[in-house]
Amino acid sequence: MKSITSKSTSTKSISLSKASKVLSNFINAETGASQAVSSYLRRASASFDELVQLHKELKASKPDRKVKQESTFSEETVKHEQENEVSQKKKRKSEEIVDSAGQSSLKKKKRRRNEDKD
Repeated sequence: MKSITSKSTSTKSISLSKASKVLSNFINAETGASQAVSSYLRRASASFDELVQLHKELKASKPDRKVKQESTFSEETVKHEQENEVSQKKKRKSEEIVDSAGQSSLKKKKRRRNEDKD
């Protein structure tokens, strides 16, 4: 088996499509690789090409999906706000009931104290 030596020329990130092109160029160059390695690299390159195509298709359909998500988000936001308003109204009502009940019990206590004093 032959040994391979290499050195990194760049650590900069590249796009998927550019990586696919680099791999394709590497395969097309005369590398002296065995048949098994060449076959593996061709399959890897084909997979990269399919992935690039999939990304292009997803990007093309993305604006439609964004509009749909935004409208769903708006409807959910309105529904959530309405639920909050209803729960706040119920909370205020229950607080008013507690306040009125508390006031009436305070009045009863005051009456009892006054009656006890008399």
